[in-house]
Amino acid sequence: MPMAVVHVHGPLDHATSARLEAGIEQLWERVSGGCLVLDLQQVTFCDSTGLSRLITAFADARQRQTTLLLAALPLFLHRTLEPTGLTPFLPVRDSLAQALSEAKARCAHTDGQQPSS
Repeated sequence: MPMAVVHVHGPLDHATSARLEAGIEQLWERVSGGCLVLDLQQVTFCDSTGLSRLITAFADARQRQTTLLLAALPLFLHRTLEPTGLTPFLPVRDSLAQALSEAKARCAHTDGQQPSS
């Protein structure tokens, strides 16, 4: 199964979320039915537009039967998500390594293959 990682850097806001959307949009065909990991460790700010983009990415992934995992959220982003009630719905993983491990296992399982090391 196909898999891709998007490393998001800097602010995720009204001015920048369109770039993230465009980047993800280019990947959908390639990862459809597979796994997409958004590495958010280097995000420095996230406003409502950025949150909306993450929610839209999750909905788009579900529609394409693709696993989307959010990895390594900075503490401020965890604190932003918690009051919204979205945390139970968004697949957040503590680290990029954890997300990649899960993505590889899911993709391998979907292929009917055993995960490789």
